[in-house]
Amino acid sequence: MPRSIPPPPKGGRRIPAPLCERPGCTETTRERKPYCTEHVTDHGYVQELLDQLDAIEREVKDVRKSGSRAVSLDGPTSLDLLGFLRENGARSVPRLARDLNLPVEVVKHYVTALARAGKIQTRRDARGTLRAELSEPPQARVATPTKGTPAVRSFRAG
Repeated sequence: MPRSIPPPPKGGRRIPAPLCERPGCTETTRERKPYCTEHVTDHGYVQELLDQLDAIEREVKDVRKSGSRAVSLDGPTSLDLLGFLRENGARSVPRLARDLNLPVEVVKHYVTALARAGKIQTRRDARGTLRAELSEPPQARVATPTKGTPAVRSFRAG
């Protein structure tokens, strides 16, 4: 017969919640985290995420102001757009804007810059809406033998 572990008795030993690691803070943390909810931004990982979001916000603001020439082809928004097209296939610019949660005019600038760089192709659909899709990867070039050079060499046993 299997034994079960009984629950701890009521009023039993409780482990106190840890205090926030921020100097001078006396608040307890939740779920044994190092910082209280007021100081969670002190955590290195959270600060890294906030820095990335700030960089994206600055990039989008520059693109909105200066157009497609401000697009960074290896920036986070361009990489997100390319990754989205890689995973989901061709999309219209308005649909990309909805999916990426960006204004349509900003997405148009990204699509223009990425098309100019040859990373994506654009075309108009039957309704006249601009669509974007990834450019085909370059085909591997196969060396073809030139005249007078045999493609297959034969060897004589001798």
